[in-house]
Amino acid sequence: DKSVRGVKIEHNRPDLIVLDDIDTDTDSDMMVERQITKLARRVLPTAGADAAVLFVQNLVHGRSLAARLMIPFSGDGGPLEPADILHHRIISGPHPALRDFEYEQNPLTGRYFITSGTATWAGQDLESCQRFIDRYGITAFRVECQHEDVAPEHGMFSGVTFRRCRPDMVPPLDRIV
Repeated sequence: DKSVRGVKIEHNRPDLIVLDDIDTDTDSDMMVERQITKLARRVLPTAGADAAVLFVQNLVHGRSLAARLMIPFSGDGGPLEPADILHHRIISGPHPALRDFEYEQNPLTGRYFITSGTATWAGQDLESCQRFIDRYGITAFRVECQHEDVAPEHGMFSGVTFRRCRPDMVPPLDRIV
């Protein structure tokens, strides 16, 4: 981070910034906020006046930076606010590897098989997708290639949707001991 800030050669600043796979499936909301802050204060300010920013990322979970960049800014304080960066973004995707994807599991072997689907690009056909499933498993395929949010729902607060708010948005509270 420190070497990125203020990077330039003579009077020239970068005219292309590529952010590739910076989300992980274990990023908490706090970690995503930290990523946004780092991008806003350390990485994006290094760009030249006419720079382009390319963000390449699959949706690893529904609260990731990629997910927050896909939400149009409304300011309504909804359960998930959009990232307050890259406002003039053009979104392409997410593009799943297979449209109309269906699969089933062999009850004897436990192996998953693609039963239907149409590949969205020639570089990853049905056979390639099946190899991915065989090697990494159905869950990884659904996350990495289909952009599904398949985070496990467990724990005491699994049904609760948390959101951040400003202190002035909190109603008066009663102290109970």
